[in-house]
Amino acid sequence: MIKHPQNKKQDNDLMVVGLGASAGGLEALESFFDAMPENPGMAFVVIIHLSPDHESSMADLLQEHTSMPVTQVSRKTRMEANHIYIIPPGQLLTVENKDLILSEADKKDKKLTTIDLFFRSLSTALSSYSACVILSGTGSDGSIGLKNIKEYGGIVISQDPEEASYDGMPRSAIQTGLVDLVLAAKEIPAKLIEYRESLKKIKIPDSKKLPEDDSKVLNKIFGKLNTKMGHDFSQYKRSSILRRIERRMRITHINTLQDYLDYITNTPSKINDLFKDLLISVTNFFRDPEAFEELRKTVIPEIFEDKDSEDSIRVWVPGCATGEEAYSLAILLYEYAQKIQKPPSIQIFATDIDHDALDMARRGKYPESIATDISTKRLARYFTKEGIQYQVKQNIGSLLLFADHDLLKDPPFSKLDLISCRNLLIYLNRDIQSEVFNLFHYALKQEKWLFLGLSDSTLEATDLFNSVNKKYQIYRQNTLTKSKIRLPRYPLSNESTNPKALRSRQENHREKTNIENLHHKLLFKQYKPASVIINKNNEVLHSTSDIDRFLKYSGGEPSQNIMDMIVPEFRKVLSRLLFQAKQGEVPLTSKQIKLNIEDSTSYYKIIVRKIMEPNAPEDLLHVTFMKDPDTFNSQTPKTLEEVDDVSAEDADIIAALEKELEYTKEQLHITIEEYETSNEELQASNEELQSMNEELRSTTEQLETSKEELQSVNEELKSVNTELESKIEKLNEANSNLKNLMESTDIATLFIDGNNCVQFFTSAATDLFNLIPSDTGRPFEHITHQLHYNSIKSDIEQVNENLETTKKIVADDEGHQHIMRLRPYRTVNDKIDGVVLTFVDITPLKKAEKQLRKEIERSETLQKQILSNSLAERWELGEYLHDNLGQILATIKIMIHELKNELTDNGEDNISQPLSEIINEIKDLIDLEIDNIRDLSHDIIPIDVEQEGVSHAFTLLMRRSQNVHDLKCTLESDGILDQITNRELSTNLYHITQESIKNAAIHGKAERILVNIKKEDEQLHLQIRDDGEGFSPEETTSEGMGLQIMNHRVDLLGGALTIDRLPESEEFTTRVKCTFPIKSILQ
Repeated sequence: MIKHPQNKKQDNDLMVVGLGASAGGLEALESFFDAMPENPGMAFVVIIHLSPDHESSMADLLQEHTSMPVTQVSRKTRMEANHIYIIPPGQLLTVENKDLILSEADKKDKKLTTIDLFFRSLSTALSSYSACVILSGTGSDGSIGLKNIKEYGGIVISQDPEEASYDGMPRSAIQTGLVDLVLAAKEIPAKLIEYRESLKKIKIPDSKKLPEDDSKVLNKIFGKLNTKMGHDFSQYKRSSILRRIERRMRITHINTLQDYLDYITNTPSKINDLFKDLLISVTNFFRDPEAFEELRKTVIPEIFEDKDSEDSIRVWVPGCATGEEAYSLAILLYEYAQKIQKPPSIQIFATDIDHDALDMARRGKYPESIATDISTKRLARYFTKEGIQYQVKQNIGSLLLFADHDLLKDPPFSKLDLISCRNLLIYLNRDIQSEVFNLFHYALKQEKWLFLGLSDSTLEATDLFNSVNKKYQIYRQNTLTKSKIRLPRYPLSNESTNPKALRSRQENHREKTNIENLHHKLLFKQYKPASVIINKNNEVLHSTSDIDRFLKYSGGEPSQNIMDMIVPEFRKVLSRLLFQAKQGEVPLTSKQIKLNIEDSTSYYKIIVRKIMEPNAPEDLLHVTFMKDPDTFNSQTPKTLEEVDDVSAEDADIIAALEKELEYTKEQLHITIEEYETSNEELQASNEELQSMNEELRSTTEQLETSKEELQSVNEELKSVNTELESKIEKLNEANSNLKNLMESTDIATLFIDGNNCVQFFTSAATDLFNLIPSDTGRPFEHITHQLHYNSIKSDIEQVNENLETTKKIVADDEGHQHIMRLRPYRTVNDKIDGVVLTFVDITPLKKAEKQLRKEIERSETLQKQILSNSLAERWELGEYLHDNLGQILATIKIMIHELKNELTDNGEDNISQPLSEIINEIKDLIDLEIDNIRDLSHDIIPIDVEQEGVSHAFTLLMRRSQNVHDLKCTLESDGILDQITNRELSTNLYHITQESIKNAAIHGKAERILVNIKKEDEQLHLQIRDDGEGFSPEETTSEGMGLQIMNHRVDLLGGALTIDRLPESEEFTTRVKCTFPIKSILQ
């Protein structure tokens, strides 16, 4: 059992719901938010496993299923109601107050899960206003953090595992026994809204302000718990009990204590839910690590001191819950024992009243998220990973004995070296705490150890234990005198929880007066004389501050008996008065008694009264030493004989009787002491037998548990067997499907195992290999084949060695060709176990490929012929346009000019204005057509190449391109152009450059073009670079012949053409590059 903190007052009652999910979580989250109303009045934080290597679109995906804003947290964020917050990839998310805090996840730390970390911080920040929901996912993430939500009074909900895509996380959460509700994802929002409404409506007053009617109802609830569960919670602190009842009322949506009493009365099974909430079986491994570390360094070594293999170490962990802290102690003790040559045996008794928690502790199986609290080394050394759980190893589990034990009513274990009772005592009332401390003192060996929780207190036991480390709550037993030792009683509280007894107990509590108050009342009646209160054994229970003049403590072992402390002058008189008082003769007053104190003589009377005050314990006597006022001025002091008025003979008789009585009393005192010693030894023996009986019962229970576990294992084996049968059926079905698939593909397939034997083959394989069904299992080297392939066996061995796939084309005896692949045979466990041979008949493909090549060659020859013929025709047409039609138009222009001159006489203009304008227009049109013919002829054939030479033609091409396309063209050449004289070759080179410039200007939007032509390594290199946007082959049009014609021109010259984009660091963006053999250029 652990501490439940006080509920923190919320600033605006903001309830925050943490949603933990992993694999399959998106579908669950979508269902959840589809069912959530528009303004639920809560904030939602989604903690889901996301890959740190990719950006997450989770916020966008969830936004489609809700009208609430969905935000991926990127910085410190204040949470608001009706908002959804998503954890970013590779980050950790925690809560401080109402702020979401981001931190970097340590990739090396695989222990801490984002979900557990968030749940822990959420519970600490918001207490009962926190809620957690476990959705689909693998593993056990969230199973540790949800304990804190439960501890601090929040609500814990899990998605139904039957609905979840992956049930690992929901099942792990449910196995903790702390989940309040198990629902389908779409049903959870309604329950959360109900719970939030109950937070505002259901408020139970503090225990001090609880109305009388509610107190009576609470007592009845205690009675129900005692009757049904066999445990009395009336001695627990009411404030804690009320908080847990209030939580159950919120979950069940019940508004009053009376209604809740009716609810558990009509539904007795719900009493168990309340019982579970009251126990709060929540703990962690090495809870408060610093305290355990201090225990390891300070206490553990002293426990082992002076012990060897003949000795034993006994430890008790009451309130062990699910066993984490008990196993933690076992690990510490085991680690120290390994350092000793002859270590003592170790036995740890771990007890609780929660049967379910004890069952989990006995199994020793915990979710994998315990790695949050245990170091990696200890996990590896003391736990075994089993799926999504860790199993405690036998070397640790064998040290513990888990038992059902009620600290408040069952006898304790005895002769203990250490008691670890952490965060249990704070739930108990102070008077019961005092009894528990006394019980612990009795159970421990002399000066042994007590380990408490950080919130526990020993204010009720300062005389029983010394503080060794107050910060970490480590204490050591005090050695008490025999008179101060108080044997524990069982049960610690004998009071029942029925209503009448509870009502009586409350009245008695209000009227109860302790001895000190009673004594003060009597002193006021008697004007405060020196006095004491003693019991029937004459032991002083209380005294006034000025009693030291009458009572003197002697050396040796202290005694509380008044007859051992009374001054000699009063001993005889007081002895007689006490004897008479016990016979019923009260009150009694002695005669005057003389007493010398520091050279001063005074006279006193001793008064003995029986205390008859209401509620006072029986057999108490009040002894008063009162100064006699009648002797204040007496000149002659009286002797004892005078005072007592006794004759000398009687005095002798009295002295003899008193002497005999003193001897008898001494003998009686010795007898009583012997009786008490025998009784104590008998009681101790009885306690030891009871403890042994408890241990035996615990051992029996553990054996029964082991038997149940064996039965469970047997059932699991049956289930596994059934599952294996099902898998065999599925395997047969899959085998049939695979066989049909392989037969239908008509691919020859052969499986060779690791021993080079035939393991399996398809029917198509029999066309290539001489195989029959009985050849399965035969060595492959015994099998003959019809392939023209002699190295098949060596290739198989090479594949086995190199684990690399081999691919070859082989032919068979009939002339068919096959693609043969040899690849390693990999099992499902990624183990290499042989070779797989496949043969695909590609004979039809080879024939089609041969025919296709012929068609391609024919097509290319035809294209070259067409291009060559087209070039000749273009030259003929270009020459006609330039030499004939161009010259004709030029002649017409001259004739018109001469006509105009003829019409002009002696320089005077004899023609009309309209005729002159017509002549000018004709001249302009002729000029325009001459330009068009020149441009057209240059497009068809480079006339400049023929007339001016290749170098000059390229220069004119640069100039013309600048004017036409409004860009800057630059030509760089090393003089190779002047060496080209072949018309066909120079024309193609010219048109390649012309087409490239045109494409760069029109499609690339270039502003600068650089043409570079040079000879290098017996090759001619032509490069056209531009700074435009670039162009793709699809953007070139048929106008200008296009990229395909450029390719053909390059092919005619025996060259190669590439077009590529240049790096951003270059001055230009696109490059057309042509490379030609120099010999073909100069021929």
